[in-house]
Amino acid sequence: MELNDPVGSLTGVGEKKSVALNKLGINTVNDLLTYYPRRYDDLSIKDPQTTDSGQKVTVRGTVVMEPTVSFFGRKKVDLSLR
Repeated sequence: MELNDPVGSLTGVGEKKSVALNKLGINTVNDLLTYYPRRYDDLSIKDPQTTDSGQKVTVRGTVVMEPTVSFFGRKKVDLSLR
């Protein structure tokens, strides 16, 4: 395989996926290797006590109470974790 080979020549990349990648400007294997997302979300697990209010974080815990769901303009779920 060469860097200038079409992205559709990769195993597991069929015609449908190839068309979707082409729409992103990914036409060759090289394009795929050098494609970087415009945004990156850090999904590493954080301690909730060390985060700022309103910050999106990934936490791990045990749900100790049934979730409360509210619908005031948009969906909101409150969880109690331990």
